[in-house]
Amino acid sequence: MEEEEYCDECEPDLSTIDLDKIAPPTKDVPSLLILITRGTYGYIDDVLGSIYVGNAAIAKQQKATIILMGDGVYSAVKHQNPEGIHLPNNLEIISDFLELQGTLYVLKSSLEKRGLSLEDLIDGVKFIENKELVKEIENHNLTLTF
Repeated sequence: MEEEEYCDECEPDLSTIDLDKIAPPTKDVPSLLILITRGTYGYIDDVLGSIYVGNAAIAKQQKATIILMGDGVYSAVKHQNPEGIHLPNNLEIISDFLELQGTLYVLKSSLEKRGLSLEDLIDGVKFIENKELVKEIENHNLTLTF
């Protein structure tokens, strides 16, 4: 089994989350945060499925935010073509998510560790720093990690 990569500067300190600040569920606009930590293809379609979850949340009038971190940052790299492995292209469903007004962030430290920059990613993706990630978790009712 492949050993998981670990990088202190790439991972936020989640122990700093103030549980009292986590947004309580609201009747008006529930909010969903999806953390994608795995690579683009070959992980039982974690990426594809998680983005579908985000799209479904938006369709139900919920706020949805996706944060790509770890190898998940590869999910938004331009010009992907998984045709050779017979899988659907994640960029199409990510583009749908953005068109539906979903928010898509990439953890800056994860991107830099992999030698990528914002220019390597599709339009609409924004950087987020580790400290901001903790705030995003606090500002959403529910966080799912894939």
